[in-house]
Amino acid sequence: MSMSKFFRVLLLSGEVKVLSPEFVRDIQRQVRGVGRNINQIARLAHISGKVSMETLLQISAEQEKLEQMLERLE
Repeated sequence: MSMSKFFRVLLLSGEVKVLSPEFVRDIQRQVRGVGRNINQIARLAHISGKVSMETLLQISAEQEKLEQMLERLE
């Protein structure tokens, strides 16, 4: 976050949240994982025209984890 953005947020909301580097890395890892899963589904759907329920459930579970982590940011 740039200094100017930091001060704008501070002035507008009165609050700036500082996240630990580990937490940010974990979120980044989760986002990359969901992205890989989506790419795999797109590839599979393109090749076969079908996607298994197991694959969809796996992606749904990963997305749920990511959403829970993002809720902790609020």
